[in-house]
Amino acid sequence: NMTYWVDYNKVTFTSMTGTTPNKNQDVRLYYDYNPDSYNYNTVRTDDMGEATIYLQAGNYTYRHLGVMTDFTVGNADQTIAIKTSSVTITLDCSATAEELEEQSFTWAKADETDRYNSTNVKPEGKTITIAPIMAGDYKLTINGTSTIDVKVAEGENTKTVTLSALQFTTNIETTSNVYVNEGDLRMAYNKKYFLTAGDYPYAMTYYSEPLGTVNLTKDTDVALNYGILTVTVKDNKGVVS
Repeated sequence: NMTYWVDYNKVTFTSMTGTTPNKNQDVRLYYDYNPDSYNYNTVRTDDMGEATIYLQAGNYTYRHLGVMTDFTVGNADQTIAIKTSSVTITLDCSATAEELEEQSFTWAKADETDRYNSTNVKPEGKTITIAPIMAGDYKLTINGTSTIDVKVAEGENTKTVTLSALQFTTNIETTSNVYVNEGDLRMAYNKKYFLTAGDYPYAMTYYSEPLGTVNLTKDTDVALNYGILTVTVKDNKGVVS
């Protein structure tokens, strides 16, 4: 008869934004990490921002809030402090709360090109708060076409973004759209879209050449009015068909 003793050590992760615990956040532990690795365990932080797991001595990788970090377990219990951040973005614009609810805001890492890896965020009033996140470079994309670079340092961060309203008006009822920035943004008529300052070419159909360009520096309305053409068809005797 033989008995084998396997030694484990307690590893406690503490996830905090300043003095605020990050509750109910995943910490994923990889044993042999590779891009296709499924050999991991996940623990979740409690009300104190702590997540605990027992591991043998060795090298590991943990993923928290989208960031991968290597660490080593020795022959003693240890605590790994994860310092996270928050960012508060103030939207400086003339939009009402109802108008802002109709706008699109997405948040992603600055080097992320896959649109499926972005997160939809919504303002409360004229403020967007994103927390907790890890320090790094991010981007806020507004209505799919205006992108703001946001550098997040450790701790609490603030940023003000100035937006102007762009609206295309018309004199008829229509379900047609105006295509802005080569179709990046499809705008309905008589509805305000809030964008950063810049030049915005627009076209009447997705594949057509630009009809014009709006230099957006303030709230701007562009009138695209239609004329009505009436065609009367008559036969060779002048009788209306």
